[in-house]
Amino acid sequence: MSYEQALEAAGVEVIEYVEFGSYQGDWLCLIRDNGVLCVAEGCYGSCSYCDAFESEFGYSYDSEDGNKEEYEARLADFGRGYLPGWTLDEMIAKLERTIEEYSWGDHEGMLEKVKAWKEVYS
Repeated sequence: MSYEQALEAAGVEVIEYVEFGSYQGDWLCLIRDNGVLCVAEGCYGSCSYCDAFESEFGYSYDSEDGNKEEYEARLADFGRGYLPGWTLDEMIAKLERTIEEYSWGDHEGMLEKVKAWKEVYS
């Protein structure tokens, strides 16, 4: 399981999921939520201390360890925590402000990706 699958469990259509970084970093996910194209965002890490998904679900991500319906409900609830997404224009403006103010990490690459999504999907 993953952030991508949590978003799907929350009821949105996942179009593309991209991670920026190595052992830890940011992720963006192009989604369609009730017919609206949006970008969900979050951070990931390499351990349960620095990764919210691993902290919540552990390394196995195995619904067979318990009640499958309960697991799916938890997964959907976790995914809803990243909604609603940002419109493409909102995410572009947000990333531009971030780069202007204190850019570190992969914000430039993230901005390029969102602009490419806008070109392809708009």
